[in-house]
Amino acid sequence: MKLFRFTIVGLAVCMIHLSLVAQPLSDSLNISRIASFSFGENNPMGLAVQGSFAYVTDDAGVFRILDLTHLDSITVVGQCTLRSAASYGLALYQQYAFVTLNDSGMDVVNCSQPSQPMVVQSIPNVGIALDLAISAPYAYVAAWSSLTVLSLANLDSITVVGMYPTTGDAVAVKVQGNRLYVADNLAGFRIYDCSNPNALVELGGNNGQYSALNLDVQGDRLYIVSGYNGLNLYSVANPSVPQLLHNYTAVGSLMNVAVSNSYAYVAGYSSGFHVLNVLLQPNPIHRVGYYNPIPNVWKTLPIGPYCYTLENGQMSIYDVSPALWIEDDPQDQTAIPNDFELYPNFPNPFNSTTQIQYRLYKPMMVTLTLYDASGRQVRTFLHNVLQEAGIHRFSFQSEYLCSGVYFLRLSANTHSTQRSLMKTIPMVLLK
Repeated sequence: MKLFRFTIVGLAVCMIHLSLVAQPLSDSLNISRIASFSFGENNPMGLAVQGSFAYVTDDAGVFRILDLTHLDSITVVGQCTLRSAASYGLALYQQYAFVTLNDSGMDVVNCSQPSQPMVVQSIPNVGIALDLAISAPYAYVAAWSSLTVLSLANLDSITVVGMYPTTGDAVAVKVQGNRLYVADNLAGFRIYDCSNPNALVELGGNNGQYSALNLDVQGDRLYIVSGYNGLNLYSVANPSVPQLLHNYTAVGSLMNVAVSNSYAYVAGYSSGFHVLNVLLQPNPIHRVGYYNPIPNVWKTLPIGPYCYTLENGQMSIYDVSPALWIEDDPQDQTAIPNDFELYPNFPNPFNSTTQIQYRLYKPMMVTLTLYDASGRQVRTFLHNVLQEAGIHRFSFQSEYLCSGVYFLRLSANTHSTQRSLMKTIPMVLLK
């Protein structure tokens, strides 16, 4: 498959700069696989998760919608055939899934009826589409030798509004605000001003200091994976002169990175799946969890206490909550600690039962309350109950509630800091 030939060539050149190769691990730490779905002899390529559905493409050109309501028996709700084998890009916008195809541009799939997804439009003139990012009403496509901008203003007639040659080979793209970040393979990464999507302006990059095979961005920090050159963390506060903050090479060859809160979820070929603490304070980047019996992973997607991965022949779901732990800074009495968290319930939307999970960074007095859409309190699960630090879980049964949107609020306080902390999540009940 041509897509993999590109990647292997890039990795071969990256290995010229190899200075340290971590020894492979043979076990796991703080991560457990809780579910998986097999694609047989095919490999899943693109992934998006929304509510209780996962949207997945594979290298045989099949688009599937999976029902995640019961993780012990993930089922196919609907599927359709794409024009050709899919590459890594898959993004959801309104009722559509935008899918990049290996050597064949893009397909647009209408998912308004999950049991009957249908290709409703093809966009062949975007080059070798490998990845895409959507910031309405535009889509940005990493298309190997170019960066392509599409207007989604009229979804019945999607148009190309710009194509920009790249210095290297554009393999991944992310957008945040008015900035566009492109992984340009051996040429490193590039940063663009996309405030005018019809006329992108290049702001800067790392000029090949390290290759860029995949990336993610959070605030003014840019995370780059570079094969055997590991994970590279840059400050892009000044995009014209990105500053390398840290280079982490202790987990082998990396191909994918996704960042959530203070953690980076990284994976690659023959190096397993790892969770890294990237807070940098008080310690540098360090591993807090790993799962290594899997040979190849090329996609990580963290959602709350779970991480979805695409691996050889399957999609897996991991419980990473034991790894998500940052020691509280006793000197910080103002900010909400990163390890006080109320995770999204799963599944959501749900029918009768959903799983609730939250994390406390120290022993706290906890109140957990459910409100309806009008703000009326409908149920109190806990009221000023002392709970220990760590992960807390329970199963919520909705037998006496009507369909609708509800809000779950976690309130907690500690006597030592006199702080009251609060987190709220929406939950959608469908009966």
